[in-house]
Amino acid sequence: TDVGVDVKEKNLESGDGKRFSDPYTICTGPAPLGYRVVGTDMLLWGKKVTRVCNKRVSDWARCNSDIENKKTGNVCAWFTIQGIEGKAGRRDPDQVWADGTVFGKYTLIKPPAVLIDLPFETVKPAE
Repeated sequence: TDVGVDVKEKNLESGDGKRFSDPYTICTGPAPLGYRVVGTDMLLWGKKVTRVCNKRVSDWARCNSDIENKKTGNVCAWFTIQGIEGKAGRRDPDQVWADGTVFGKYTLIKPPAVLIDLPFETVKPAE
């Protein structure tokens, strides 16, 4: 059985003018109990265009998604967003905003352990 986990961040700001923003990081957190990570992806969408980012550079963002920690199954995406070049007399800001989502795909490796509460009895030694 496969499950997906996604984490969203909204209204992330680009850099000023043609500059890129500082790096953003979005992570899923550890894999669900009894699951291991089998895939990653990221979606970054904004004013200009929607892009699925996976180890690529687009015309307005640099994106990468990967398994940040193979032991825990934490999936992260890292990206920067480029602003737009201002024009003289323009009233719009020279920045754009984008929303991003990181996806982790997990598959069941074993059912989670079940803790059984057994009654405790004191046994007396035989005489």
